[in-house]
Amino acid sequence: RLKFVNPAGKSFECIRSLQVTQTSTTQKFKTLDSALRTFKNGIAVSHSFRCADLDHEIPELMGITKPIVENVIFCHQEEANWPLSDSTNLKKKFDDIFAATGYTKALDAIKKHRKELTNTIKEIKHELDKKGTFRDNVIKLKTEMQQLEEKITKATNDLEYINEKISKDEIILTSKRELIN
Repeated sequence: RLKFVNPAGKSFECIRSLQVTQTSTTQKFKTLDSALRTFKNGIAVSHSFRCADLDHEIPELMGITKPIVENVIFCHQEEANWPLSDSTNLKKKFDDIFAATGYTKALDAIKKHRKELTNTIKEIKHELDKKGTFRDNVIKLKTEMQQLEEKITKATNDLEYINEKISKDEIILTSKRELIN
């Protein structure tokens, strides 16, 4: 039996019935029944579970991870000196307890995503530079076009002025020829 209160303040009782049968050469270990009782307003409500389901439910209800249950709370006395074990086993236990592999995977995912975003930003900046150069060329060409249009307008005005002057001079020349004749 295991009685505990979860972080929300709700009381639970876990009950496991086990059977060990010893023959002359071997021992057979068998789980008969697993149940979880909850207490609502002083009334016990019992739920039957398979052993594996209960192993999964208990850490969740306690609000802790399974490695903490296995390596800290319900550590077998033969394994109780795991903090004094060699460094590789110790590191593995601490990684399990503190979920370091999940943290490492999350960091790797963040680094990968950051790298992708950095590459995307570089591509966008490169595209922006190309478009900025294109925009500068367009502005330069528009300015040149405006200057050329102004020159064309001036040249057209000058041409009209010259054509008018030529017309007047031809009229004067024609009248002087008639006077000479």
